[in-house]
Amino acid sequence: RDNSKIIGTGGYALYNSYDNLVLNAGEINGIYNANKLTLTDDVYVNSTVSSAACVHSTDASSQVIMNGGRCDAANIGISMQGTGETFTMNGGKITANSHAIYVKNFDGANTTTITDGELETANTHTIYIYGLGHNLTIDDAKVTSKNYTAIYMEYWSSYDQYRYNVTINGGTFKGADYGAVFHYTNLDINGGTFETTSTNRDRYAIWKYYGNNATIKS
Repeated sequence: RDNSKIIGTGGYALYNSYDNLVLNAGEINGIYNANKLTLTDDVYVNSTVSSAACVHSTDASSQVIMNGGRCDAANIGISMQGTGETFTMNGGKITANSHAIYVKNFDGANTTTITDGELETANTHTIYIYGLGHNLTIDDAKVTSKNYTAIYMEYWSSYDQYRYNVTINGGTFKGADYGAVFHYTNLDINGGTFETTSTNRDRYAIWKYYGNNATIKS
């Protein structure tokens, strides 16, 4: 990592509206992304404000690609609150006090794809998705919530067209409450390990609540 720093105290030290901004190194105190952003191995996003995120996006069709590097967040790691946004994680680590990935939008689906990487949270659900028909695909990842749930697809709508679409092909998903919760989700699990460390008999490694389809394969 080089010695370059982009420092701010308001939550976001860098605003990106460029159509293909690639960050290769340095330390940044939070990024507001309005277009396409790529983070690579030597980037360190250090979000120190309790109301902010490492990367926050509200603009339609914005993209974040994380090929490596590290995000440490006092609040949220990656925040997507626009329509038609995408987050792709191919490596790196996100550590957050709140959610590592936070998706909330009721106007159109956002898409999260994780091929590799590590996500860990201290105080709430690690991957939290809420809203209209969002998509989540995980090929491999280590996802841990120290006090809550590794993946939480929030209760939203029972209508077929609004249900979540989740495909999990591998990875480890460990929560202190549930391992993973899928409300109104079309669910396809082809691999991976789900675990709850709770001693409560009503806390499960996987809780599937309604939804049209659920497939679990060995």
